[in-house]
Amino acid sequence: MAILKFSASAVAAQIAHARACKTFLPNWNGPVDRPALILIVGNGVHLRSNGIDGTTTRIVTTEQADPSFAFADGMNPFRDTDWMAQRRMAFRDLTGQFYTDILDDVQVLIDRGRGAIRLATDGHGCLRHLRDRAELRQLRGFRRHAALPRAARCADGTR
Repeated sequence: MAILKFSASAVAAQIAHARACKTFLPNWNGPVDRPALILIVGNGVHLRSNGIDGTTTRIVTTEQADPSFAFADGMNPFRDTDWMAQRRMAFRDLTGQFYTDILDDVQVLIDRGRGAIRLATDGHGCLRHLRDRAELRQLRGFRRHAALPRAARCADGTR
């Protein structure tokens, strides 16, 4: 299990963008009618808005990344020299786009003044937010392939 750390201000900008949009990128199940965050694992690891507003010039892809996206600490190809090794440690050879259902929960953490957002991933793109340092310490005690202590549900309904 990997713990991804994101700048709260960068994630807040992606949430604001998603909420300002009226049209959203579809997921594998078809059209989407609400704002969300997408986890991209590819050229770095980052969260981005699912909103489409005409200012977004890049499509969602694992091949390209925009410096304005919210990159996980240590996994930013624009800044970190060993980003690929860090990505492989967290996700092995997995790449792709993963819709998440964490937008409202992450917004609560940002509203509480958190400077960083920590997300736990099972290495398969499934995320859940960490509420506090005690939960972070508890998760760090688990082995990498251990199950999450509480059920984490991906946006597509899988655990």
